[in-house]
Amino acid sequence: MIMEYASGGELLGHLEKKGNLSEIETRDIIFQLVNSINYCHTRGIVHRDLKLENVIFKNKPLFEDDEQDLTIKVIDFGIAGVCDNGKTEK
Repeated sequence: MIMEYASGGELLGHLEKKGNLSEIETRDIIFQLVNSINYCHTRGIVHRDLKLENVIFKNKPLFEDDEQDLTIKVIDFGIAGVCDNGKTEK
């Protein structure tokens, strides 16, 4: 199995470290999250464990003072299900 490397850490850790996000940062993250879940749903996949720990950033900042790259990845499809015609299967 080959997986993409994402070094940016969890969204939960980012929020604990930074505190509040700006409206622009929040909008960018939510937009990507909605697109990710929509992509899954249009293919009949239901995540079933969406939480801050399962949203990670693709890249970490190069330097401590740099802004976080807000490109996210949704991870941990361990309990995901397949939905066929409105019926969820395990």
